[in-house]
Amino acid sequence: MQSSPPKAEPAMASSSQSTTRDPLTLLKYIESEISSLYTSASAKPTDETPPHLARSKYLDIHTAIHDFDLATKKRDSAISGEYLYHWLGSQMRDYCTSMRGYIFRDQHDDNDASSSRNLLTAYLSCYRKFGRLAILVANLMQCWERHWLRRAKDEKKISVGSIEELHKLVWRQEVLESIARDSVSKKVLEELHTAMEVLEETRYGTREGDLRIVKDVVQSLSCLYNRE
Repeated sequence: MQSSPPKAEPAMASSSQSTTRDPLTLLKYIESEISSLYTSASAKPTDETPPHLARSKYLDIHTAIHDFDLATKKRDSAISGEYLYHWLGSQMRDYCTSMRGYIFRDQHDDNDASSSRNLLTAYLSCYRKFGRLAILVANLMQCWERHWLRRAKDEKKISVGSIEELHKLVWRQEVLESIARDSVSKKVLEELHTAMEVLEETRYGTREGDLRIVKDVVQSLSCLYNRE
């Protein structure tokens, strides 16, 4: 189990002077800002756009992560980049758990086209938003990704080599493969496939967009399970 880092100073309001801060203070700031992105995104699951960041805030976060990456390279550093990896994964898991609950919030009728359409539309909306959120986080953390994450992958310490890959892995595990974790859980992949079959069987008497919905879901699943 990943241990908690030592206590740090209060989170800084800005990283404009972050080069003078220790890695624990930088970490506290990074955690606060990145966590707020996932929290903000989960509050509006139907809005496919990622949270907006003002340019000054974007630069503050980017600079803090750059300085954290430099600080944790020192041998006497109290913390390493690995802690940030595990923490980031936990943020993604919490977010995906919330989205899974939203997507499957209503009982799905296997024979009802409207129910199938709603399920697949909700899945696509949440998946697209998560993908855009992944790009935003990856852009903010590109320095850490390049210097720690990719090296850890090359050294076979972890299985993913980018932040976007980590997002896909967590989405697969928490949304698609989270089978029977509670009394109302179903096999999520089977439920999505059944919904697609219902729309395909009834598409001639329903909306023209149904075929597009099915195609988009198939493409998203193919992307998630495609191993390079």
